Amino acid sequence: IMRFRASLVSLAVASAWSGASATSGLTWHHKAGSPPSKNGATLPWVAVHSARGLTPAQLGVVVNKQDPQSVAVAAAYVAARGIPSANVVTLSFGTAAILSSTDFTPVKAQLDTALQATTVQALALTWLWPYRVDCMSVTSAFALGFNQTLYCKNATPCSVTAPIPYFNSTSTAPFTDFGIRPAMLLAGWSIPAVLRTIHAGVAADGTRPGGVGYMYLTHDHVRSCRAPEFAATVAEMRGKLNVELVNCSARQCVDYLENASDVLTYFTGLTTVPELSTNHFVPGAVGDHLTSYGGILTNTSSQMPCIEFLAAGATGSYGTVVEPCAFLQKFPDPSVMLPRYYGGDTLIEAYWKSVLWPGEGLFVGEPLANPYKVDQPQATATLNSDGAMVTISATLPPGDHTVVGCRGRDGTDCREPRALLERVTVPAPNDGERVGVTQLKLQRPTGVDGYLILPGASTNTQESTDHHHGPQQLSARPLTESKK
Repeated sequence: IMRFRASLVSLAVASAWSGASATSGLTWHHKAGSPPSKNGATLPWVAVHSARGLTPAQLGVVVNKQDPQSVAVAAAYVAARGIPSANVVTLSFGTAAILSSTDFTPVKAQLDTALQATTVQALALTWLWPYRVDCMSVTSAFALGFNQTLYCKNATPCSVTAPIPYFNSTSTAPFTDFGIRPAMLLAGWSIPAVLRTIHAGVAADGTRPGGVGYMYLTHDHVRSCRAPEFAATVAEMRGKLNVELVNCSARQCVDYLENASDVLTYFTGLTTVPELSTNHFVPGAVGDHLTSYGGILTNTSSQMPCIEFLAAGATGSYGTVVEPCAFLQKFPDPSVMLPRYYGGDTLIEAYWKSVLWPGEGLFVGEPLANPYKVDQPQATATLNSDGAMVTISATLPPGDHTVVGCRGRDGTDCREPRALLERVTVPAPNDGERVGVTQLKLQRPTGVDGYLILPGASTNTQESTDHHHGPQQLSARPLTESKK
């Protein structure tokens, strides 16, 4: 099974410019109909596709009227985020820890019907239980639909499950593009606990927090199988965020974090994470521990529930609800998650895009948290005297970008990408400063009508063997065989 990464070029042509998503992430300077010219040379258009993050108008809130906590949390969240009342769907189902697929099916059908006339692209589920639908997590069941053949294997644990095309994509509209509404459980041990998570998510927006992204390699070698992804994250975020890889695999140091005042991320691999509550998480922070049963939300589980990260102050976390075995694809890849989050995706987008096989995984937290939210970028183009050179001036969010020349009347009609022209990295601004204007001087190849500026550093459409793709199928060894 190969990890799938939608290439920027193919995605721009095939899906990102179609339907509702076409205009949601785009600005372009010159439209068709009245192309300006200079000395007879038509002035090219420039379009910027950026991850601005989902908005309250694109988030559905699902309420279980049989659960008083769900009703109270939904009301508070709708008010805090200004979510339209049309996006709130009240359902009725049991409140046991596990919901049967038989009981789930009519509930999911009712939800889908209620959302048909809306712009909803993702879901906030406002309860603690159920956290599971048979062998799928409740978040994946609502996002993907229950399918035991594809997304979980009750009879054969430790099986390969289906990948999703949303993984590491540039999509800003997952339901429009892929028919997937990513879901996140807005859960906690109590109503006040959930309200604190909501507050942290809202407070995070646009703050561009500093802090440290901690990634721990522990003495538990099986649960530290994300080591290559941790190393890749450090490399990818260098010069953008302070990400530290702490290697305690040989027990040469204490393999957990304590008394830290600046936690931006905390990715680790242990059955239970000691001293978690001694740390201070910045608003919008994310943490998870790779283990078998982090998604089991009970006080009696043999392993720490992932919502303990939320109880300690993090805004998002993740855990699996059945034995996943040591398949990297079933867990968040920080080298995907953190660049997406830093690039302007909301928490729910960045987290979901980082898991290739999410069927057994539970996403928890405040979905719309967007600490690196960016303003809508703007771009213009000018030509030199003979029309052979173009100067692009753009306000781009921090991070990597790729400029591609293509044919078409404007950014919504890009066809036949002609050439990869330039890669550029925009540094993060200093505290209190705004993002400046980036200027690029480019040759104008024959046949290029305009320029797309896409997020990310690569437009390679060929299958790659890097850490995002390669067959990361570790031995099908249950994580429960390796106890702390």
